[in-house]
Amino acid sequence: MKSDTAEVQSNRMLLVKETCKVKGLLKLKKKPQLFVPIKKIEETEVNWFEASAICRTMNGSLASIENERIMEAIDQHLAPEKPADPWWWLSGNDLASEGNFVWANTGQPMNYTLWSTGQPNHFKDNEHCVNLWVSGGLFTMNDLDCKRHNFFICERDY
Repeated sequence: MKSDTAEVQSNRMLLVKETCKVKGLLKLKKKPQLFVPIKKIEETEVNWFEASAICRTMNGSLASIENERIMEAIDQHLAPEKPADPWWWLSGNDLASEGNFVWANTGQPMNYTLWSTGQPNHFKDNEHCVNLWVSGGLFTMNDLDCKRHNFFICERDY
């Protein structure tokens, strides 16, 4: 049984290594975190649940932006991506309780937020997951249907 588990883990990691490319690593010094923005090869995007699973295979989780320092670092790091306007999944969601956004990796409330104007809006009663998008020249937060396909940012300790 143990070897089956190891084989499954090995296959998952192989899949991640073959199908994903890292858009540069971002290391923060004050809190030992490594943020890994990921785009799938050939610009293929994944839904929030798939992104979360991929981050777990890398011993991490979808990223949580818990303060302004982290938000500014990610914004600067991803600045070259702004003209292309990609959207990036974060761990934030209100899947358990409508309107009560938490970080999935900690279960803690999203006390720091940088919502876009008018967000979160729970459009068509179907937006429960948080993504970054460009609004007014800056990356800001938005609630979005978890089944939409985006790029994503993983986080892990180092």
